[in-house]
Amino acid sequence: MNRCTAPQQGHESGSQQERDCPEHGSGRPARRAPASSSLGKPVSRPPLAGEDAVREMIGHGLTRLEPGDEMSARNLEQAESALAAARVLAESGFSEAALTQAYDSARKSATALLERQRLRATVKGSHRTTQDVLRHQLGRGVSKQFDMLRQSRHKEEYTTKASPEVTAGDARRAIGFAQQILDEASARLPGLTPFPN
Repeated sequence: MNRCTAPQQGHESGSQQERDCPEHGSGRPARRAPASSSLGKPVSRPPLAGEDAVREMIGHGLTRLEPGDEMSARNLEQAESALAAARVLAESGFSEAALTQAYDSARKSATALLERQRLRATVKGSHRTTQDVLRHQLGRGVSKQFDMLRQSRHKEEYTTKASPEVTAGDARRAIGFAQQILDEASARLPGLTPFPN
């Protein structure tokens, strides 16, 4: 399996392994800006749905954040970086690693939506909780795609000899969805307010 290992946190970049890895190479293309990458210019979107359902999740998978604790802008930047890395990896034939990066991008975009509302999924079951919030607020279509990507990433992460190979088409579809949710998050973030009590 072709895999590209990111450097450990705090590890100085520039090693031969990093130079040989397309994710860290100097030829990395500029990030592709989402449909509305400026957080200062809200794009018209219908209001988020599912307020009652999400409120019931607080204390049961979701927790409220104190003012100043949310990091939505940082999460969105990380989502953009992960998506750019996914494209480089896919173009270089690292389909498995590209799928993982695409999922990380989608998860970071969803986390940005939550944190702008001063909500955060608790550690236990956080991926599934994030998916549930997407279903309530953005609809089953987005939730279903997120779940398919989550399951694909899980199968790739815990692969066995019987597991099917991740194809270039799998990676392209994952990157396409990650771009969609990044665009959605970028468009909605400027207009979001803390989740009501």
